[in-house]
This record gives sequence, structure tokens and C-alpha cells, in this order.
Amino acid sequence: MFYATHDFDGERISENAQIVAFPSLAAAEAFLRAPFGSEWNMESATVSPGRFGDCWIKTIRPPSDRFLPFSDDALIIQEPGSHPGGAAYWITPSADVFVITGAVERDD
Repeated sequence: MFYATHDFDGERISENAQIVAFPSLAAAEAFLRAPFGSEWNMESATVSPGRFGDCWIKTIRPPSDRFLPFSDDALIIQEPGSHPGGAAYWITPSADVFVITGAVERDD
């Protein structure tokens, strides 16, 4: 399974980003390229794994819900005290989540 999001800035994935699962990297790349019209130069655009700042999701209550599109074993769950973020649980996917960088607006 491959994962991608449009919720990012540079390579940094936003907290609470909507992440979508795909059966192939080609499908994830098509999803990432879809919002860019002809006004964009995509020659230098690259699809690569993004990164999370602190985590993907923070929650005060112990996580009991599923965090789709991930299975429970595809998540890293840090309990309070195991990170510098106080009394919250930090939840982050262990799988790569792809983003697209390097697209530039055409100036012609």
C-alpha cells in the first residue's frame, strides 16, 4: 500500500493531514499531480516521502479508534512522557507518506 497527502508545506506534512491510500506508487503520484494545471511547470516536480513535525495526530485520550487509512500495526503511538509534548498521545504512521515538491508556476 502507498500513501499520499495534499496537506503539506514543502516536505513537511501538516498535523491532522488527510492521508489517502493507493495500490501503487503510480496511483499515488497521479493523485499528487492532479491539482496542477497547465499553468504549472512539472518538469522539476518530484514525488518523495514527506516528513512529520512532531506527529500526525495528537489526542488527549488514549487512542481507541482506528486511524484510517492505516491499520493499528502501521502506527507509532507515543504515550505521554515518551515525547516532549506533555499529556497527549502522539500518533504517526510508520509507512512513508508521499508528497510532491518542486512544481513551479510558469512565467510565460
